[in-house]
Amino acid sequence: MDRGLRLVAFFACMYFAGMRPREVAWLRTHDCQLPESGWGRLTLEVNRTDAGKKVDRLWRAARYP
Repeated sequence: MDRGLRLVAFFACMYFAGMRPREVAWLRTHDCQLPESGWGRLTLEVNRTDAGKKVDRLWRAARYP
C-alpha cells in the first residue's frame, strides 16, 4: 500500500472512529469490515496504550515518598 494512502487511513481512523494512534497502528486487515459503500466496522480486540503510566508513576512517587 502506498504510504500516502496509509496516512489517509491512519488519520481517518483517528478522526472518524475516535481511535488513539497506537490503536490504529495495531489494526490488522481481519479487524476491518469495510463494505463497498457506507460505513464499516473496526473491531478492537486489544488495547495497547501506555497513556498515563508515566504520570501515574510520578504522581505516586510524589505522594508516597
